[in-house]
Amino acid sequence: MRALIVALSIAASSPAFAQQDFRPIDQAASQPDFLAFRTWLQDSLARRDAQRVLSVVHADIRNSFGGHDGITEFEETWKLDDRDSPFWSTMTAV
Repeated sequence: MRALIVALSIAASSPAFAQQDFRPIDQAASQPDFLAFRTWLQDSLARRDAQRVLSVVHADIRNSFGGHDGITEFEETWKLDDRDSPFWSTMTAV
């Protein structure tokens, strides 16, 4: 078992392995429906348009592990009426 771990460690540190590119690839253009939705959502976030964003939030969204679920809790947690809410920058980054 120890020999296997050593062998895998050596293989993982090899130059060929280290040169592999593991960054995500944007394939949205190959799925027009998703591309249209993502563009729409990015526009909604840029406008800080809470109503547009809320129109696609599931009614039973899980907001925490403590049972504070639903759209009303989502709005209260993220303070969507505040244009400086961290929601806007967080979702834009995502």
